[in-house]
Amino acid sequence: MNGATIYIDDGMTLSIRIHRCRVSVQEKQREATSLHLTVFLGIVLAVHLAMNGKVGSVINNARVANALFWCTGALWAVVIGLTGWRAGALGPLRQVHPVLLV
Repeated sequence: MNGATIYIDDGMTLSIRIHRCRVSVQEKQREATSLHLTVFLGIVLAVHLAMNGKVGSVINNARVANALFWCTGALWAVVIGLTGWRAGALGPLRQVHPVLLV
């Protein structure tokens, strides 16, 4: 991180000292990964909203189009869950506070 410290001596002299800190390679990689994930999610969201809007305009009902997209997403979540299921996958769920599951 960069920073600056401003010193005022005897009310008349102003001196500025700039501090430079080194950024580790891991921190740069973490920032790059975060940036890539943000861009990817932004693209996915933009495509999803465009498709949802197109379906809504074709069937002339935005609520039904949104429900269609939610149902399609739920169906794919079930398919993914069934194909990658392992025994005891929901065992740790007992440790989660019930309010968080609502």
